[in-house]
Amino acid sequence: MASLKERLQEKGAKCNLQFTTAERQFYEAECGFTDEELQIFRLRSRGFSVVKISQYMSDQLDEYYSVSKVEARIRSVKDKILAVL
Repeated sequence: MASLKERLQEKGAKCNLQFTTAERQFYEAECGFTDEELQIFRLRSRGFSVVKISQYMSDQLDEYYSVSKVEARIRSVKDKILAVL
């Protein structure tokens, strides 16, 4: 089984960002996520799909929030997690 670091580095790999509560809290505290990244990290860690996150963010912001924007934020989240590993 590939390590977390390998899964995060693999381009296009499915990594749902689901962690134990302690791990999630550690990454939230140490990674320096923006508010938007933190919200997306929390939704993704709860198992929300990229499409569902896009819909949720659109509803919250009262403006269209694209799937590609969600994917870009997830990539940023992964990069920040990699930086603390």
